Amino acid sequence: MRKLHVLGFSAEMGGFILGARRNARTGGYVLALDEELVRQFDEARHGDDVAGPERARTGVDSALTPREIQTRLRAGRSVEEVASEAR
Repeated sequence: MRKLHVLGFSAEMGGFILGARRNARTGGYVLALDEELVRQFDEARHGDDVAGPERARTGVDSALTPREIQTRLRAGRSVEEVASEAR
């Protein structure tokens, strides 16, 4: 099995750029960061006791989902306002 190295992040593709050589300038692979990948990491880290996609992955209980937090911040609310709403 071939080992790949993280070379950078591709914002337009939403994932990590991977290459066969460490410190290479270009990579031939992209690992997409999607819900399935995050779920797989959570499952590997926590076993079968994985929270659903609506729970924040920070280990902190919140009344808001990550998507709701992002929406509020992008709408111009302050971090303090969003934090108080999440309690």
